[in-house]
Amino acid sequence: MPEFLEWNEEWDTGIQIIDSHHRSMERGLNEIARLLEEPGGAARHHDIVDKLLNDFLALTRDHFNTEEKEMLKLDYASYADHKKEHSMLLAELALYIREIRWSRLRPDPATLTKLKHWFIAHLVTADKDFAAHYHSIG
Repeated sequence: MPEFLEWNEEWDTGIQIIDSHHRSMERGLNEIARLLEEPGGAARHHDIVDKLLNDFLALTRDHFNTEEKEMLKLDYASYADHKKEHSMLLAELALYIREIRWSRLRPDPATLTKLKHWFIAHLVTADKDFAAHYHSIG
């Protein structure tokens, strides 16, 4: 059975710490999806899924903080916009996590799909833009 989120090499930024975070986030999403997709998985694995969701949120916050520090160091012109996007993305992520937690018995596959698209959209837009800036001055 294929993974919920198959990594695409084109998503790599060439910035080691950022790519490492992205890969960890991808693994976390796949583990959450695997447990939730099992019959009765949300109810059976509630505590594990809850921990994984908390870990994913913590990793996302750490990742965004790391990116923002790098942007400040490099005087990235789009820093303010990227930081605003991070704030909005964290709010969306919190909403998706609540949706997953509320649907213990039957998680909505659409919520998982929204979470996957949320992750990919940030990778291929804002993070790629920053990576281009990072490599242009490095």
